[in-house]
Amino acid sequence: MRVLHVLNTGRYSGAENVVITLINAFANDVGNSFAYTSPDGPIREILKHNNIYFMPIEGEKMNIHEFRRVVKEFKPDIIHTHDYNAGIVAAFSMVNVPIVNHLHNNTPWMRKINLKSIVYGLSTIRYKKIFMVSEAVKNEYVFKFLFGKKSEVVGNPLNLDLIRTKSTLERLDFKKKYDVVFLGRLDEQKRPILFLEIIKALKEKKDNITAIMIGTGPLSYEVNNYISENELDSNVELADFQENPYNIVANCRIMCMPSAWEGFGLSAVEALCLGKPVVAAPVGGLKNIVTQTCGMLCDNVDDFVNEIDKLLNDNEYYGLKSRNAVIRADQLVDLEKYKNTIMDGYSAL
Repeated sequence: MRVLHVLNTGRYSGAENVVITLINAFANDVGNSFAYTSPDGPIREILKHNNIYFMPIEGEKMNIHEFRRVVKEFKPDIIHTHDYNAGIVAAFSMVNVPIVNHLHNNTPWMRKINLKSIVYGLSTIRYKKIFMVSEAVKNEYVFKFLFGKKSEVVGNPLNLDLIRTKSTLERLDFKKKYDVVFLGRLDEQKRPILFLEIIKALKEKKDNITAIMIGTGPLSYEVNNYISENELDSNVELADFQENPYNIVANCRIMCMPSAWEGFGLSAVEALCLGKPVVAAPVGGLKNIVTQTCGMLCDNVDDFVNEIDKLLNDNEYYGLKSRNAVIRADQLVDLEKYKNTIMDGYSAL
């Protein structure tokens, strides 16, 4: 079986991580061939490191002309598109190959009637199967009735053993220990400024509070500016994008995720598997990942501050949640089951 995975950008983030994990899960299966197509970018080196066949397209975004060229060259049996834009391009390219659309996120526009939600709704007619990372993705779409019986919630694949192994690798640049970690793109979805507001409030309780932000994005300037204006330079360290962030997360006590929306919440599970309690906003898939046994869902800055402060100052409270975090991650992830679910979906086509 030849499967072409289609993504809309050349960067490396949550969806790209999922696709790489998925392809690697099938690496030893005889008779399967997988290719990855997207615009060129940082993803090239990561795919090369994982021995994944990359077919770059010309341009900054996936487009119909280039998509058709790649399909003609690779001759896939199934086209597996990831998220909305890649799915729309494939659907309107009119190629005669079964299309699977895989939704990793629940962006705000999908909750309202607008041009994009209508166009995506029309594209669903062409999909033979729609995978979703959480019930939230399905339930929040304004035209969810269009999904019908072709949709299935599959969660996300994670190789917890690999994450734990990577977390033990030594590095020379970030060897400090931190109280709180933020892991994600610096954009409106992840709300990095809200994270800094939380750290600023925590500083009033603990002057030497330490935090690290792992990621880059369109709000990088605003983040740097906020840190400087609010005298957080000695409290917050910036790490930019990291191909392996797990050895930094391993040196942190708590993960904070004040996201505006999350399709699943991959970083939360990654932190939990390393024994890090997760303090998060009650949005999307995070509502099904974070419990009071392994972290806390928080509605406002005061809630975040109170929970993080208690975790930092009550060792017994922290220890219990840390142990439960590992248990919770193991409950959430079954890579073999995920692989079988995806293959069953392919085979049905």
